[in-house]
Amino acid sequence: MILPDLRLIIGVSILLLLSVAGVYVGQLNYIVLAGYGALLVGIIIDFFTIPFKKELSLTRHCAKYLSIIRNNQIVIEIVNNSPKKTGVLIRDIYPETFEVENETMPAGLASYSSARTTYHVKPLVKGDYVFENVHVRATGRLGLI
Repeated sequence: MILPDLRLIIGVSILLLLSVAGVYVGQLNYIVLAGYGALLVGIIIDFFTIPFKKELSLTRHCAKYLSIIRNNQIVIEIVNNSPKKTGVLIRDIYPETFEVENETMPAGLASYSSARTTYHVKPLVKGDYVFENVHVRATGRLGLI
């Protein structure tokens, strides 16, 4: 799924404000039109600089049994099998009854490289738990999407 990043939202917001001002100052309409064109080109460039889903692989490492007394380390390793450099934001979906230090973990990935990130969980009650999926957001070079 392609989502707008904060830079794109700010750019569109500025252009919308300039569009409103363009009602009163006609020359602003050309600047707004050029701005929207530049954003569109930026989005297209950004789209082609993001690795595809199949080019990223992920592995979660943790102990077979987690202690309810102490923090347990969870290691997530992500591998970039593409020629594209990217930044990623990783969020593991852990059981609801866990206390967690970091909800999301950023990592930078060069082309054909891997990165490891860790976080700690503390189960609050004893039981048999299953970790769900891991969500990964990869950003393009321009940071628009």
